[in-house]
Amino acid sequence: MALEVEAKIRVDNLSSVRARLAELGAVDHGRVRERNWVLDRPDDPLYRAGKLLRVRNTGGDGGVLTVKTPAADGAFKRREEVEVTVDSTDRLLTQFAALGYEVRWIYEKYRTTFHWRGCHVLLDECPEIGDFVEVEGDADAIRAVLADLGLDPADHTGANYLGIWKDHLAARGEGHRHMVFSDR
Repeated sequence: MALEVEAKIRVDNLSSVRARLAELGAVDHGRVRERNWVLDRPDDPLYRAGKLLRVRNTGGDGGVLTVKTPAADGAFKRREEVEVTVDSTDRLLTQFAALGYEVRWIYEKYRTTFHWRGCHVLLDECPEIGDFVEVEGDADAIRAVLADLGLDPADHTGANYLGIWKDHLAARGEGHRHMVFSDR
């Protein structure tokens, strides 16, 4: 497993962050539309244990299977992560269903990936909850990238998108639903 360290900060204006990254000379790896399926058993034992089982598709048939362990304490979110590329997200979801796992939540986002200072800088555009900058790397490099972008590390949230989404729905008095773009 690899250790993932990340800072996630909500921003009002991704275009200014994108412009700043271009100004700095960060390498732009493009923008994709992601569809993510979070899997668990009906009584959510993985979620309750702080674990994540996710299948992600960024176009075509294939995708990425991700398993994440519970987050550890620290200045930024830290957790072990293992990922594997798969040929078919549909077949993988069928296999998990046969084992008793079901899709508990679907979420979509547009993600633009940059590399800067040895970090992945991810610009996420999410339906309804807004835009986020995620910086993944070692803690010192994350702090340097955030400084380069004029972002305050104190604004980092340790919540994942499911937690942010649940808070959003609760504030609106709505029950559980998927976080997807309206054009689906």
